[in-house]
Amino acid sequence: MNNRTDQAAAAVETGISDGAPDGVTPRPLPVAQPRPMSAPQSFALSDFVAGDDTRLRDLLAFGMAVEAGRVPGPDGIPDLRRKADAELEAHAFRVLHNQAEQIRRQAVDDQLARMPRGLSFIGAALASAVGIVLFLAALTILWLAAPTLVAELPDYLAQLAARLHPGT
Repeated sequence: MNNRTDQAAAAVETGISDGAPDGVTPRPLPVAQPRPMSAPQSFALSDFVAGDDTRLRDLLAFGMAVEAGRVPGPDGIPDLRRKADAELEAHAFRVLHNQAEQIRRQAVDDQLARMPRGLSFIGAALASAVGIVLFLAALTILWLAAPTLVAELPDYLAQLAARLHPGT
């Protein structure tokens, strides 16, 4: 007895009711049996392989013929090759679609690796301190250059407000 049938027999739920009347136990899950494969009758791999550049497609077409279990007709091999091409294209699309997020993430990581590091907290605090010192130095120079400006500033601002709002 193989491991699959042991697992299927053990897959019966116990103690949980899914709407079944009390005392009725659910049946075990059915086990899928592999399909019997019949041997191909009169075709060989050399009938399918056309060249090295299409070898994967041709091998898949041969596998499809073996899976079908019958000899392909006169137009059967080109038809199987077309089906194999379609299957390979669909598989490639699925793989690319499934890996798109990984590709995007890797591109973002590569871009971030090329960029310089940002400003740290200590660097930002130091830059703020330098800015404050420069502002105070500019105010000191302005006060030394025109000491009466501080006394005249309220009068100047009142005149400016009167020009902007003539009715007040």
